[in-house]
Amino acid sequence: MSYVQGTQVKLKGNFKDLDTDQPIDPTEVILTIEDPAGTATQYTLSANQVQNDTNVVGLFFYVLDTTPMHGPWKYQFESTGNEKVVGIKQINVRPRLPATV
Repeated sequence: MSYVQGTQVKLKGNFKDLDTDQPIDPTEVILTIEDPAGTATQYTLSANQVQNDTNVVGLFFYVLDTTPMHGPWKYQFESTGNEKVVGIKQINVRPRLPATV
């Protein structure tokens, strides 16, 4: 998926129980985001950085501000316990076109 720099992008992770394959809300969710420069940062549910979608079991999200830089952003949701790790995903952020006067 491609976005214009400065867009607020909702990153989503869906969790399922490894044994039953049913949606599950893990106790702890960790989101790792790697910016286009290669710097990785972790965000957690316990620190109130990652949010739980209260309308959908197993769905967690984080709103990423793409203002700092354009290029490929990578992210991965994971949890502790018996839940599936959501694989590494990527979004592409292209530079905003300069305004002409």
